[in-house]
Amino acid sequence: MSTLIDIFSNIEALDAKSVDSLLKAIEKNNIPGFDFVEFKQSLAALAKMNMEEATAIKSAFATASTVGKKKKK
Repeated sequence: MSTLIDIFSNIEALDAKSVDSLLKAIEKNNIPGFDFVEFKQSLAALAKMNMEEATAIKSAFATASTVGKKKKK
C-alpha cells in the first residue's frame, strides 16, 4: 500500500518541514472513499511495479470505476 508521501515525486528536493505540514493537512482533510488522494496513491503503487504511466492512469481509473467513480468526479 502506498503512503501519502508516495504521491510526491523527487521528495528529496522538497523542504521536509513543508512536506510534513502538507501531509498532515491532507491526511486530516481526506474524505473517506476513493478520491484524488487514493488516485495518486494508486499511481504511485503502479509506478513501483514499473508500469507505463498511461497504463497506470487507465488502471487507476478502472479501479475507481469499480467503486462508482467517474472521470468527471
